[in-house]
Amino acid sequence: MERPRPAVLRDGACLLVLVMLAFALRYHYVTTAVVDHPIRGDAVQYVQYAVNLIEHGTFSAATVSPPPPDAYRGPGYPAFLASIIALSPDADVWYGFALLCQAALGALSVALLFLAAHSLGLGTGWAIAAGLLLACWPHSITMSGYLLTETLFGALLMLASLLVIAGLKQRSRTVLALSGAAIGAASLVNPVAAPIAAVAALACWKRAGLRAALLVVALAMAPLAAWSIRTQIVVADGSPTSSHRLGQNLVQGSWPLYHAAYHAALAGDDAGKRILQDIGAEESALVSAPAAALRQMLNRIAEDPGYYAWWYLWDKPILFWGWHIRMGQGDIYVYPTHASPFSSEPWMASMASVAYGLNPILGALMLGYILLSIPALKSPAAWPSAGHLYVVGVLLGLTMLHVLLQAEPRLSIPFRPLQFLAAVAAAAQLTRMARAGIAASAGAREA
Repeated sequence: MERPRPAVLRDGACLLVLVMLAFALRYHYVTTAVVDHPIRGDAVQYVQYAVNLIEHGTFSAATVSPPPPDAYRGPGYPAFLASIIALSPDADVWYGFALLCQAALGALSVALLFLAAHSLGLGTGWAIAAGLLLACWPHSITMSGYLLTETLFGALLMLASLLVIAGLKQRSRTVLALSGAAIGAASLVNPVAAPIAAVAALACWKRAGLRAALLVVALAMAPLAAWSIRTQIVVADGSPTSSHRLGQNLVQGSWPLYHAAYHAALAGDDAGKRILQDIGAEESALVSAPAAALRQMLNRIAEDPGYYAWWYLWDKPILFWGWHIRMGQGDIYVYPTHASPFSSEPWMASMASVAYGLNPILGALMLGYILLSIPALKSPAAWPSAGHLYVVGVLLGLTMLHVLLQAEPRLSIPFRPLQFLAAVAAAAQLTRMARAGIAASAGAREA
């Protein structure tokens, strides 16, 4: 049964307003805030990859000519930057255009989230709530101002999630196939998206059949398989690859003092430098002798199992979904940022304060959403859509993956839209349960 046209027009108007709000906030931020030396840290490598792609047709972070190929980073974001830099060699021009493109991608993510909420059957009001959260979320706004992967990755991840949710609802192999392609594209920006294919395939298997599940996996893994083949053919032995980064994240994530030591070392503290040296030694050992390095790391953890159990099971999940960015300037900023409207304009500062207060509430609602989904494992009718189980699987899987590796609030920014989707879904379910309880109580009193 088609929805009444007035409802479609209303939803379209709401969507348009949300997108315009999201873009306006991000445009205002990127044209007002000034990042001190914006090409620093990870951004140095991304820009160098892009330049080498344009000038040499080689994916490499090396500054020598000709640059030797490597595979330390995924090709997605450097290719995005290269397409922008190719339009103009003027750094001021392409840098400003890159930020505007990221502002547009942030606004697109809001639209995708709104549509995903509708596909889950949450209704216009809850879809608006989810869209407003993402449109106004400070981290999502500030991230548009850095040459980093999170904005592009978040948009692709949200596109993939919308296609999975809509495909499951419609039992459409075409839409599900597109979702697999979107997961593959997201994986080229950040490989942590690859496990999402397994979650999507499991949901597809139960809802649309084995063929649909295999199609999603095949299309999601094809880009990574092609990239892996390229790496095996052209990258020399010993050159940095994504497996080296994986090992670094595994080691760094096993040191509870890593973030504190990093900042202490920057301030010249000798104790912090010694801790970073120990971490670096474990990272090097993991490359040269993986088995021995893993035993060393496990032995260190076994010396104080209670401390590390608390670190992995409690501290790291909270840290991952926390507020203050650790590996960066802090608060909502990655790189030192001046003239931020979140500091100079009271209305934006108030918006950030509200978001800060909401952050633990959203985390609790997300946890409640996961707990409420448990009955659906036995009875899928417990939720209005099978897409809910996909959202639960992605949130659980990605949280556990980052708990095993690096847990840093910056890394959760691309997954915030799914968190907001889960939070409003939990709020909707709790509201329905409360209304049902009130109606039952009223009926009992009348009886």
